Amino acid sequence: PNNIDTLMKRGWVYALQEKPEYDKARDDFAKVLGLDPTESEAHSGLGYVQACQKSPGEARLAASRALLHGGGRYLVLHNIACVYAKLAQTDAARAKEYEHLAIDHLRRALELWRKAGSPHPDEQQLIRDEPTFVPGLRAHPDFPKLFQPTNKKH
Repeated sequence: PNNIDTLMKRGWVYALQEKPEYDKARDDFAKVLGLDPTESEAHSGLGYVQACQKSPGEARLAASRALLHGGGRYLVLHNIACVYAKLAQTDAARAKEYEHLAIDHLRRALELWRKAGSPHPDEQQLIRDEPTFVPGLRAHPDFPKLFQPTNKKH
């Protein structure tokens, strides 16, 4: 009942299954944060659930906390991008702003991933496979640029 890894995995399963159980996912992520308030993945998971439940203020706060505690981890940045991508789908008035934020976080995630090198999960492939990145976001002019080779030396 107090195993952070188990709660985290179960939270994501609840959030991402075919018929999501967002309340259960939210409860698992909140329990993790009760055990460790600095757990950035739990903050990003909570933000994702809140974005799905059309609670943009709470989702943005959770994404900010995830960035505060895990901004140096590319997988956390990927999850934060998912929060903003979902917000772009649920808040049409601010969709462009959220799309820009999603792409900015993905750009930074890719920078960190490139620095990390293998055997880490391939961030480019994770982006390609991410169902939260719907055609509207993928049509953004900056989205294809994420996959262009970089000339920066690391």
